[in-house]
Amino acid sequence: MGFKQPAKSVHSGTSSHRSALTMKSEYDAAAKYKAEQAAAPEPGSSPNKLAPLAPIVGGLIARTAGGQIIKKVVQKGIQKGSQNLIKNLATGKGLKDKVMGYGKTLLKQGAIYAGFDQAVDYFTGDGDKKQETTNTTVTPPKTTKKKKSNGSYSKAKKNDPNLESYISGRKKHAKGSNEYNAFQNKINKAYGSKTRHGVETSSSTKGRKTTSTKNTPGLGSFSTMSKTQKDGDVKLRKSTFSDDRGVTTKKTRVKRGVISDNVKSRKSKFVTKATPGSDLADKKTRIKTKYTKSGDVKSNKRVTKQDGMRTVTKTNKKGKTTTKTRKTLNPFD
Repeated sequence: MGFKQPAKSVHSGTSSHRSALTMKSEYDAAAKYKAEQAAAPEPGSSPNKLAPLAPIVGGLIARTAGGQIIKKVVQKGIQKGSQNLIKNLATGKGLKDKVMGYGKTLLKQGAIYAGFDQAVDYFTGDGDKKQETTNTTVTPPKTTKKKKSNGSYSKAKKNDPNLESYISGRKKHAKGSNEYNAFQNKINKAYGSKTRHGVETSSSTKGRKTTSTKNTPGLGSFSTMSKTQKDGDVKLRKSTFSDDRGVTTKKTRVKRGVISDNVKSRKSKFVTKATPGSDLADKKTRIKTKYTKSGDVKSNKRVTKQDGMRTVTKTNKKGKTTTKTRKTLNPFD
């Protein structure tokens, strides 16, 4: 009959077997500790990185108001310690020992305050805000001013469509020459400038007749002639303006009373003759005005001929005006 061997426990036997289990447990604990250390957030991290520690973090945040009170107490302690240090330094009693003692106290309280302040920032997320404020540089966007469009050129070209040809023609002549001045004056006129170059004027008087002329290169010439009576009053004035578009003349004759110097009547005649191909229209206008002895307007009559039409406008002494229009016998008038 065989003998039955007593059963052995798995934990019984050599001590080396138990040592292996212990080593495995220590290895697992070390690996868990390393994992926890690797997952631990840096100081100043936001609370959303502490999900595993949510209950603890929540409790600390709930006590933040109390923590602020503690911070104030620590600040007062530091302030009081500084005042005591200054007071004892002034008295000079136990200077060495008191300086060392208060120095240690200040360092200790300062360390507590700094550590507590960092802890509160750590759990409330203020550390992230401080880092963002410190490390982030906000560069304002560059604002580029819009360049104003050169509206003056377009406006000048609208005034005179030939502006570009004037500019190119000016380059072909020497500055100061008559041709150069002609183009420059046209350019200035298109731009609305009153500056004129190369203007020539002359004046002469013969008896009671005076004549003056003014010639502006590129813009035309203007001449006036006037005749006076023996007493110096002007009885006839004639002016003529001519340019590349045509010629316009104006003649005004004044008649005065024999006894009185008051004007009895005034006759004016305007005639415009266009140069072939220009945009100026032929036009003739006659104006006759009669005055009373007191100098008031007695009657006024204006006759205009243009494009084959004759228009007559009359105004009486009461100021009433009538206008009539008909075709002329001469289709060119």
